[in-house]
Amino acid sequence: MNPGSAPSRRPRASRVLIATESSSDAGFAVEAGIGLAAATGSRLEGVFVEDANLLRLAQLPFTVETSALTGAKRAFATEEVERALRVEAARLESLIARLAADARVAWSFRVLRGPLLAAVGAQRAEFALIATNPSRLGPPAATPPALRPIAALFDTSVAGWRGVEAAHRLAQSLGRALLLLIPASGPVAPDQLAQEAAAWQHREGIAGTVVLIQGDTGSMVAALRTNRSALLTLPAPELGTLAFDLAQLLIELSCPLMIAR
Repeated sequence: MNPGSAPSRRPRASRVLIATESSSDAGFAVEAGIGLAAATGSRLEGVFVEDANLLRLAQLPFTVETSALTGAKRAFATEEVERALRVEAARLESLIARLAADARVAWSFRVLRGPLLAAVGAQRAEFALIATNPSRLGPPAATPPALRPIAALFDTSVAGWRGVEAAHRLAQSLGRALLLLIPASGPVAPDQLAQEAAAWQHREGIAGTVVLIQGDTGSMVAALRTNRSALLTLPAPELGTLAFDLAQLLIELSCPLMIAR
């Protein structure tokens, strides 16, 4: 297959993964993951990843926590940390169970321990949605959630096309607009990418917005902030034509990240 051409058949996912370290950040990621699983006839896998660094910190004898109200200090108990993590995992599992039942999507749930990206990568799911912490970048966007677009990096690799198709299906299932990000640097000239994006949109009858970005993490994050994007889709770094720093994206993004394989 020509790497610059869209696949002749849309690949169907078989596994959609939702991963997070905090149930309070996972609402839209769960909604999006279930929407994609329903649209592609896939099984949904929920994963709560316990922060191994937090658990190691709690085990250190000199670690203490200070009350914000009284200033009193006490030992940072490992048992309390583990109990809090179990509560978070149970909340996430309950949310997935309720929404998946409404959508009639088959699902499973597991608790893993370790770095979030490593845990997600080890699962090798066709699509992996990672919930990020929206509070990192300050107050929520003023744009109503229903109006925020689903963004996708327009990448001509096989995984890139899978991501673009998934973003399109997700935008349809959630009633969102589609935002295509065209990198100005990379193996394919931006004019050619823009032409291919326009041809794909015309062929599929899609009215999406196209935005030119530089091929770096900062430019991508800036475009997502400007357009108040609800979610970003991009191919796994080792499979796409551009390698983005996923760890840095997770730090800077205020929306879920979906990785396509």
